[in-house]
Amino acid sequence: SEALAQRSALILEFSKKPLDRRRLARERVKTYEWCGVMTEETQEVLQQELMTPYLLNMSDDASLAGSLMYLLQRGERTSIGSDPDNTIVLDGLGMLPNLCSIVNLDDFKLTLSRPDFAKDHVLVNGKTMAKDSIVLSHHDRICLGRAQMVKLHIPHQGVETIQESEEKLGLQPLECLLPEDLAGFLPPLPRQGFEVNFANLQHLLEHSESLRNLQYYVKDLLPKLSATAQLACFETLRKACYLVDEANMITREVRPEDQLHFEVDLVWDIFRHPEEVLVIRLLSYSSSPRS
Repeated sequence: SEALAQRSALILEFSKKPLDRRRLARERVKTYEWCGVMTEETQEVLQQELMTPYLLNMSDDASLAGSLMYLLQRGERTSIGSDPDNTIVLDGLGMLPNLCSIVNLDDFKLTLSRPDFAKDHVLVNGKTMAKDSIVLSHHDRICLGRAQMVKLHIPHQGVETIQESEEKLGLQPLECLLPEDLAGFLPPLPRQGFEVNFANLQHLLEHSESLRNLQYYVKDLLPKLSATAQLACFETLRKACYLVDEANMITREVRPEDQLHFEVDLVWDIFRHPEEVLVIRLLSYSSSPRS
């Protein structure tokens, strides 16, 4: 009868529910791992594969630092970018569809590659990559666009014991906290026994478009300053350029039609404090009248 057929259909539907729940649970776990979120299954795998290299997210919030982990499987290429087809999908300021990729050759040697157009979007320890592909080291910090900074762990290169590695599965947040000072994001400046001149500082200009545009002004200005003032002026200049680069990225994202561009300029007065010789100006390349 019709009532019997309805009951049979209802029983069949309920019999499928456990399978659907298990399928959804598996998909949920895969989604968590795709996003870098630790699950119980991921932790069990890590207990068995403590020598697998991985990336940890860095943050200025202790509750978020080290909360995302991306495993770099042996013999595989891990692609990174905003395109959904990438292994690690990240969105945000300065994130390109195909930003870079990491290849884990043998759990000891890992290489990072990026296309030429992503030169200013991928920094390793605050520096641009001198070549399209480089070999990475344990505890390298990789800045991806202006949206993410991750810390690389290569257990085979580290000196920690297995017990210490197991303890680190707790993802100690202090290790992944972002530096409070802006200088912590930039290439380190030598302090002792270092002759301050343009030739020795030129390699520190490569990470910033604004700073590269000022290199001839820097070359002309530095000889006019004392050794102490030279380093202080350059430190202030590169911090300002870092922020201006970020401001230009934000402006291109949110107001592309206005064709606005920030620039750093120098005031030619060597007797001023370093903070007083910089001028930030805003240029508009739009020919249309603005309301």
